[in-house]
Amino acid sequence: MAKRLLVHSLVLFCILCLASGLAGAQGTSQATKTSASNAASNLVDINSATKEQLDALPEIGPVKAQAIIDGRPYKKIEDIMKVKGIKQGTFNKIKDSITVE
Repeated sequence: MAKRLLVHSLVLFCILCLASGLAGAQGTSQATKTSASNAASNLVDINSATKEQLDALPEIGPVKAQAIIDGRPYKKIEDIMKVKGIKQGTFNKIKDSITVE
């Protein structure tokens, strides 16, 4: 009888450990999704961003920020290079920070 109780206790313990491990893995998966989502949400939409948001981008000051606003709408992020003063070098520095929605 004591052996049976011990075996049942061990089985229950193992089940609880596995369930706990799976819950932790799901939490990690959710954290990864949240992190990816946050990264995407940190992108600046060049079609709707404020002058201040655009000005915060590397090599984009208030004059270029206004020029970006004046050049709207953009169909793709590469279209920002049509703005006076934004060439390939500047685009390369901001391309991972911008989006078009």
